[in-house]
Amino acid sequence: MLKSSGLYPLSFEDDILTHTLQDTIKNLKHGSDSLSSILCDYKDCNVETVQKLVVLTGHIIKDKLTIMKYSLGNTSKWATIEVRSCTIPLVYENRKATIKLYETFAYIYLTLKEQEEIYDKLTDEKLGFTIVEEKDMYPNKSIEFLIVIRKPIS
Repeated sequence: MLKSSGLYPLSFEDDILTHTLQDTIKNLKHGSDSLSSILCDYKDCNVETVQKLVVLTGHIIKDKLTIMKYSLGNTSKWATIEVRSCTIPLVYENRKATIKLYETFAYIYLTLKEQEEIYDKLTDEKLGFTIVEEKDMYPNKSIEFLIVIRKPIS
């Protein structure tokens, strides 16, 4: 999921904090809803496999792109972590910022490639091709949502 607030005219600067907060709340809701929906599709799968699932969301405000990763922190708390953040160069003079943008795209690509393998394993478990003992199954129950804020990896 990608949410963009785009560029704003100067008259909008006063209200940007409110708009940013609303977009951030939407991002948190959509990311956690997406992860919850995926978990519903893979009931009774191995808890170790399920804990490798992640959902990435992107948030663009003005010229800043932020990538958030939603995952199962453990079986009782989910985690949201800002994993990448960069400036999107909109003028020629800022072209060197493109390197950080490409690194962000590479992170997204590699994460999605890893997720393909995890989905294949989850599908095998769901269809019974891989036997999962009841004690190793992910307990599909209500989950407390935990937001972890940390400085992104440079």
